Amino acid sequence: MIQHKILKMGLGILLGMGLFVSPVQAAWMTHPEANVKIDIPDSWKKDVNGNMLTVGPSDDSLAVMFWVVEGSDLEAIMSGFDSELKNIMQDIQYASQEPQEVEVNGFKAYYMQGTGTVDGAAADFEVSILIAAKPLVVFSMAKDGALSTHSSDISALVNSIQAAE
Repeated sequence: MIQHKILKMGLGILLGMGLFVSPVQAAWMTHPEANVKIDIPDSWKKDVNGNMLTVGPSDDSLAVMFWVVEGSDLEAIMSGFDSELKNIMQDIQYASQEPQEVEVNGFKAYYMQGTGTVDGAAADFEVSILIAAKPLVVFSMAKDGALSTHSSDISALVNSIQAAE
């Protein structure tokens, strides 16, 4: 059910905020608009649905989505994200009120995490806005506890993000 809700959210974001275009080649995925490439864990499923990339483990306990947004106003990007998140998740609790500024392989990024419920089931989420050629949203949503279960794969995924050549 969470996977279905994530895809529903992705379509709303896709129509309202931006595009994702990437050829599916081996484990590396390239996002030409953001000018980044990402190494997806070999055991994970990969799905390019229109202009949205969704990846995750075969048990469907976690999904990670990537898409580009237009503009550079962080507040507007986060507001748009929050509106879409409210369409699929209830009882949303952010861990902090403001995004944390971090660095991902030389890219400035803004990160937030939180919890909520999806159809009554507990869920965790993380969102990062990576400041690349165009802002790249990286959104993870998981069944309760799955972020911890897959933490090493998620770390490898995030640490693989780099400028495309």
